[in-house]
Amino acid sequence: MDWKDHDIPFSPEKYNLTEESSFLDIGSGFGKPNFHAAMQIGVRDSLGIEVVEARVIVSNDLLWEFKEEEHEDESAGEGIEE
Repeated sequence: MDWKDHDIPFSPEKYNLTEESSFLDIGSGFGKPNFHAAMQIGVRDSLGIEVVEARVIVSNDLLWEFKEEEHEDESAGEGIEE
């Protein structure tokens, strides 16, 4: 899946976000804007600050799940010659 094909919940142009940008979301909830900034725009740093423990747990679980899927996708092609 190409994450750049999905809608961003905010306008990168409006906030002048580029690959050189750092993105900070205070009260980040489940981290969706941070995820979009990192995956679609490719910002250098994406940091979310959240104080509600349940949201932190869910967002961290989602992040680890994504990283595991990404690792599986990368290793799926290993050893295959064209």
